Amino acid sequence: MGGRPAKISTVISKNLTDEEKRIREEVENGFKTGKPPKPPQELSDAQKKIFRRTVKMLAASGILTELDRFVLARFAIALDRLNLIEQVIDRDPTMLYDKDIMSSKDKYTKDFFRCCSELCLSPQARAKMSVAAVNAGKEKSDPLMKALADLDD
Repeated sequence: MGGRPAKISTVISKNLTDEEKRIREEVENGFKTGKPPKPPQELSDAQKKIFRRTVKMLAASGILTELDRFVLARFAIALDRLNLIEQVIDRDPTMLYDKDIMSSKDKYTKDFFRCCSELCLSPQARAKMSVAAVNAGKEKSDPLMKALADLDD
């Protein structure tokens, strides 16, 4: 199996049968705990703040589960470390030529963007989620879709 990573059923762009969509939604919703993930204790105070702020910002999307805790922690660590590296460079611009600092910056930048991808934080992912939300709203208010849904019950 290769190619692109799987997407949640609400943002997938390919056409799924009603049965495929129902099964995927059941599996995805089975992971939801109803409670937002809490930051691991080993994070620093600054990292916990980033973790909580990210969870708060993503709460409305309804995509986070306790399973996202590890990725959120990695995201918080990467962002915190990038901020620290930038502070070092701001204090001493010659650090831009320090290979260890720049190597660390590159590593944490890659970690940050990987986590962004995993958490659907790219503008493209957010756009797909908004389209899915709009379409779901249209389906709920469409009289034909309501009638079809009533037939399933």
